[in-house]
Amino acid sequence: MNKDGANLGGGRDDGPEEEGEPEVSPGGSRMIRHGDRVRSRDDATSALEGHEHVESEEMQAFDAELTRRLGPFTVLHEWVSPFVHVDLYLFPPNEEFGYWRVITRGMSDLPQTVPEGAEDWRHVETVQFLPADTPGLPTGRGSSDPVKFDAGPWQLAVQKRMARLPHALETWLGPFHTVPNDDPPEPYDRKTLLTTAMFLPAGMGLPEDFGPIEVGGKTIQFLWLTYLTDAECALKLEKGTEALLDHFDASGANLIPLDPARACAVTGATPRSRRPWWRFW
Repeated sequence: MNKDGANLGGGRDDGPEEEGEPEVSPGGSRMIRHGDRVRSRDDATSALEGHEHVESEEMQAFDAELTRRLGPFTVLHEWVSPFVHVDLYLFPPNEEFGYWRVITRGMSDLPQTVPEGAEDWRHVETVQFLPADTPGLPTGRGSSDPVKFDAGPWQLAVQKRMARLPHALETWLGPFHTVPNDDPPEPYDRKTLLTTAMFLPAGMGLPEDFGPIEVGGKTIQFLWLTYLTDAECALKLEKGTEALLDHFDASGANLIPLDPARACAVTGATPRSRRPWWRFW
């Protein structure tokens, strides 16, 4: 698999890939621009037939395996579910992992539309790592009881949006893929420079033996969701993923857990440095 992945952007609609060669960035990333091409609700309903998100044996097996690996968790249920029903499982900080581990449940109910050679990534869930003191997250040691969730950190909304994206656009998310927040990309929040979601192989931030889960005759892979600034994404597209990771190493940036207010690893800019002068008075 190309380590530089793909960049799934908005903007113009280039049509299905088979109609022409995809645009490739200088750094080797395939540029996929979906524009307004979204699967209709009727198509989505048809695709979901036989895949209803219910308390099935498959779900119970998935939950039991995650509990065995990571311990008890809190469920953030959703009430409106376009395309697929996506809950978030929140595993609280503990002595071994001093941060929240947030895992989707439902993205893998439908297979992604993967190209030849990427069949291992047909069924995917995502995980992200948030600081222990993230505002809006539940307190306590975690439980499997449902929690009403109305307004949480922006990272949770992005994670759910990314879980639906491959099914809405009939595409796929895999290692080293990036998805900008709009076109042109906008910061997710006024207190951050982060504008682009990036997916990496899940391994860091989890137990050493954490791997795919086999349930219901399918293999569910996990992707680590993190975020980039404009300059970091531009570097990845221009020079490739290795160059970006080298910048992270050189800058000392710590991606686990996520620091939304972190400095850009390329420019050194911080959210405070981009504020207009009048904001300081």
